[in-house]
Amino acid sequence: DVQGELLLPIHWGAFTLALHEWSDPIERVTKEANRLEVKITTPQIGESITLKSTNYPLTAWWREI
Repeated sequence: DVQGELLLPIHWGAFTLALHEWSDPIERVTKEANRLEVKITTPQIGESITLKSTNYPLTAWWREI
């Protein structure tokens, strides 16, 4: 456990290269983050965020695609 303050998943949705559903990795990591009460941010591909900010993306945007 690295005692991180914010989980930022990367390299999970730019390409469909595996046999699982495109959204499976982000669904799994957000579910586990919620279970462990870990803060997670899910910016859209190409979206910039400020890590030390308290205002970071929380929407499940991939569910709308």
